[in-house]
Amino acid sequence: MNKISRRQFLRTGVAAGMLSAAVVSGTPSASACYKPELSLTCTQTPVVEGYDWGPGVKATILAFNRVLAPRSIRAEDILSVVEHKESMDWANIGGPHIVASAPRTVTAAYPCTKEGKKLEAPSRYLCLEMPCDPNTGSPFCYDFLVGMNNWCKPYELEITLKEDAALATILGQKIIATVDPVVDHQDAVIPQMKHFVTDGVFRGPPSLSWAIRPRPSSVRSSSRPWVGQPMCCCPRPLPSGCSTTRLGIGAITPVCPRCTPRP
Repeated sequence: MNKISRRQFLRTGVAAGMLSAAVVSGTPSASACYKPELSLTCTQTPVVEGYDWGPGVKATILAFNRVLAPRSIRAEDILSVVEHKESMDWANIGGPHIVASAPRTVTAAYPCTKEGKKLEAPSRYLCLEMPCDPNTGSPFCYDFLVGMNNWCKPYELEITLKEDAALATILGQKIIATVDPVVDHQDAVIPQMKHFVTDGVFRGPPSLSWAIRPRPSSVRSSSRPWVGQPMCCCPRPLPSGCSTTRLGIGAITPVCPRCTPRP
């Protein structure tokens, strides 16, 4: 039997003690540190902007139920985006509408707020920007029979990510994302409309049909009456018999007995 020195015995004892302590204390093993892939299905909300030719879907916001790592969001990881939407069949004008398809190009991808505002921090929302034109990206479908546009039903954006996409959570879990292609324009983000009230009710005299959007108190002008406010039809400068008064924000209140208020 080979003899061991006292120093070797102490070294062996210390090593064995450290191994036992690690097992008892629950030190994670290599298999415990493995982060499995995470399969997620996300919804999308369109971002619509008005152009001289009409509205266009310039971006879409993907909503996840996990917080995404900002550096893992890359436009080049989008394999394809295909737009499917209701369209008029110009070869058969009197017939039913068809579903037309066209590819879309992603030019930018970044974390954002629920409303699409760009962020540099982790977020549950991801924005994909795409150029649009009257033929590609318009959410409107022209109906030749009635001579007007309607929102496309259906309108879908089929988004596919690459297999090696870097998309991951802030904990480092790789995300295998499936995007619901259905787009509901009722939920669309329209930044240009944020200052307008679209669900108001007209409560003016029944003989008039006009609407008012209140201005902020900071906007005042004596030369700009509110749109639709009745105005005195006396010539300017006002004659001495006209008692028309001006309100502080520029609206004109006709109390002139010489003329009839007109909208």
